[in-house]
Amino acid sequence: MSTVKPQLVRAFIDRYGLDHDDLPPMARLLNRCAKVVELTDGDWLCHEKDPANGLYMLAEGSLRVQKRDARNEYRDIAVAEAPAIMGHMGLLTGVFRTAGLCADPGGATVFLLSSTDVDVLMKDNGQEGDLIRRVVLGAMLDQLDRATRDVQTRINSGDSAPLPDGWVQT
Repeated sequence: MSTVKPQLVRAFIDRYGLDHDDLPPMARLLNRCAKVVELTDGDWLCHEKDPANGLYMLAEGSLRVQKRDARNEYRDIAVAEAPAIMGHMGLLTGVFRTAGLCADPGGATVFLLSSTDVDVLMKDNGQEGDLIRRVVLGAMLDQLDRATRDVQTRINSGDSAPLPDGWVQT
């Protein structure tokens, strides 16, 4: 198993509002539990509709977030840049992956925490459980903030782009 670099852990600490004192225990947690996945251009981390079997912590590089269109072809809907946490909603809700994640040309390094490890950590009453809950909560708040800003930008610009399939205008 690869060693998790402290500077990569620090990026998550900074992004998701943890204390700098959390760096050593978070690094220990990731070194103990996380599988380090190195992706090159075009490698898939997961596909849309795959089982939600892990928490993805994008440590370096970027991933294209892709969704299938009406012709069943993948289309880019976003680019996630490190540091970023993905896959948390599927783990918490038990739904399948709502999008695929594919490495950008520069590649990506991802810390993968299995669903089993995340489940154990989420129930843990100690420091590691506290850390993983705060990171997941930070990721959820970040996702909500980005979506809210996107909606506000569309409202302010008078964007009349068509709604995605399955959405109804009221």
